[in-house]
Amino acid sequence: MRGSKGARVISDLRPRKRDAQIPKTTYSSFFNTKLERELKRSHDGRGANTLILSGLHTDCCVRHTTADAFFRGYETVIAEDAVNSFTELQYRTGLQYLKFWYLADILPTKKIVRLF
Repeated sequence: MRGSKGARVISDLRPRKRDAQIPKTTYSSFFNTKLERELKRSHDGRGANTLILSGLHTDCCVRHTTADAFFRGYETVIAEDAVNSFTELQYRTGLQYLKFWYLADILPTKKIVRLF
């Protein structure tokens, strides 16, 4: 919940002044936000083509954001050790769904760091 202790960004991930912050109010990070506009403006106006996703919940918010990214033509990479759900079953089922339906690559964070 916005303004609560649980909504605070941990110090290691605190945004810098030049970082765009995009608050979301529903499952998908794209719905009713400025995310796509920011993505298109990134990389000196060339736009992003690959998104690396992390967050809660694999089977809900990550799923809906991945779906919206897929429908907009973005490649998606899910950081499997940086997403989670209420249960292990929801987590695993969510990852399988993202891989099968949205062609998401599911990789550990260490491998993502080496790739990018």
